Amino acid sequence: MANIMKGWTRRVLLGAMAALVAASAATAAPAAASIEETVRSYWSALSAMEPEKALALFADGAESIDPWGAPPVVGTEARRQAYAGLSGAFRGVTFSVVRLKITGDRAAVAWTADATTADGRRVSFDGIDVFEFDEDAMITRQWGYWDPTILMPPRSD
Repeated sequence: MANIMKGWTRRVLLGAMAALVAASAATAAPAAASIEETVRSYWSALSAMEPEKALALFADGAESIDPWGAPPVVGTEARRQAYAGLSGAFRGVTFSVVRLKITGDRAAVAWTADATTADGRRVSFDGIDVFEFDEDAMITRQWGYWDPTILMPPRSD
């Protein structure tokens, strides 16, 4: 597991954790246990390829930029379409939470994934997601940091 936290992954996670401390909202935040339950339910729903369960964890009008650099996805219907595209990329996928840090109304999650792509390739990849929550521990913002090129078929030059 220590090898997972090398290089850019470790730097991004440490930066995200520093941002969590600096940016924690002064308003009442949900309990850390509630945030942890939401986060673990999210990764469980994605692993089970049950997008409706994942969608239920987002507040109305929530925004996702996942992966970072992609256009923002805002609202339930747009997120449903994004999940349909992701589901179409995999025959199966298992996400594992490697590290979870909760500060105030935010959480940073380092994760790994083992998947079989739609074309039958076995791939492993990792990333970091940062979440922001409302007072009911519903996700209001999500930023995903991972390399989607892992899903592209190998070049046959």
